[in-house]
Amino acid sequence: MKKLHLKVLEQEIDTNNIWSEDKLERKQCAEVLTNLIRGQEKSLVLSINGYWGSGKTFFLKRWQKQLEVKEGFKAIYFNAWESDYFGDPLVAIIGQIWKVLKESDFKEIVNTIKETAKPLFEKTIFNTVKTLTSGIIKFDKDELKSSSEKVIEDYIEQEKNKKELRKRLTQLAKEIFQKERKPFVFIIDELDRCRPTFAIELLERIKHVFDIPNMIFILGIDRKQLSSSIKAVYGNIDVDGYLHRFFDMDFQLPFSDCSMFCEYLLDKYGAKTFMQEKGNNVNKIHAKDFDNFQDYFISFSNSFEFSLREIEHAIRIFICTVKNIKDNSHMYPELLVVLIVLRLKKHKLYIEYTSGKCQACKVIDFIMNALKSSPLEEKLSLNNLEASIYALGSDRSSNDIIRKQLTLLKEKKTTALEYLSERTKALSSDELEDLIKLYEKIAGKNISVLGYLSKKIELSSLLIKT
Repeated sequence: MKKLHLKVLEQEIDTNNIWSEDKLERKQCAEVLTNLIRGQEKSLVLSINGYWGSGKTFFLKRWQKQLEVKEGFKAIYFNAWESDYFGDPLVAIIGQIWKVLKESDFKEIVNTIKETAKPLFEKTIFNTVKTLTSGIIKFDKDELKSSSEKVIEDYIEQEKNKKELRKRLTQLAKEIFQKERKPFVFIIDELDRCRPTFAIELLERIKHVFDIPNMIFILGIDRKQLSSSIKAVYGNIDVDGYLHRFFDMDFQLPFSDCSMFCEYLLDKYGAKTFMQEKGNNVNKIHAKDFDNFQDYFISFSNSFEFSLREIEHAIRIFICTVKNIKDNSHMYPELLVVLIVLRLKKHKLYIEYTSGKCQACKVIDFIMNALKSSPLEEKLSLNNLEASIYALGSDRSSNDIIRKQLTLLKEKKTTALEYLSERTKALSSDELEDLIKLYEKIAGKNISVLGYLSKKIELSSLLIKT
């Protein structure tokens, strides 16, 4: 039987088929942006904006490979978050340029850049001692005067070194353009995850050191998170105005229908094959349950606007949960989807529902409100979903009350129906009859399913990092 995977390691990008796993059609974005920067001779800073979990890293890594392998650009990918322990982001940027180009046709100029940059990384003796000792070490007047003069001398020297570094970088970018007829591209990812001060200093370095012809910086950001970092340092400032100083152009990474991505992940993690084989070995319930889970989950993911990262996290919870469901048991796909969604999107309601502190109708109202524009009813019955939440999410006494209130509603009595959802109360006679039949079918067989599934989900969540 095929094994389920709780974690799929990131694979090396196949340079012969760079966009092989591109389920969101990001290649089209890459083609548009490549045409934008092709032949660009002036300096340019472009932001690629996408919220956390929208697939920026997937896109930027593959675009860098596309530029490098297929388009003939000198293009560098740099994860800023992995280097934000450096005091000065200039160290990381220059280091990355040297690392990538030290064996290239441009190695001579790259080596001079590294040597020219070294003095800029050094701090003055006075400021270093003062910082490390928190002012404990004192200076007499002569020492203080000497240190002050040293600071001024260092400033003048650093300005000189910075101009020399810009000159060398300009020469590098010019040589690359003359040889390749394309600008030098430096892609920075995960900037919004960095320490606020590091992120801001990196932007400042790009503006003051790398604003040179034939060089393009592309920064992958979550603008909302980056804005929070800036406010953490500068307070309640005009963030858009501040960022406008650094970015020449902004591109919003589009987010399309996530159906293909859901199906891709379920297949990638081995869920579909696992459930089909499990159904063949025991009975057919697991294969059917999986199909129902997939249809519900895709509709829920769209309706609740899950990020790609949230989709992947939810699928990993599902995988870990079904591994622990008995072979001869249903996995109750409708309720399983509801519980996973509640845990990720409405955790307080999830706790209340699974601990028996709120009625099932409250969950139904929340779910149905989100599903108003969903095509779910075309594939699966909302009555079936509602009946499952009522029957599987209530104890015996609550189910007795729900049964009585459904009977009252059928008899056109519309008062004292606090255990029924707003959707149930608005059903036509035929729809209500169908709901009651489904409810009786489910409630007559299953008790305490809510507790059973929620325990499995909680165990899974403990094992899986967000």
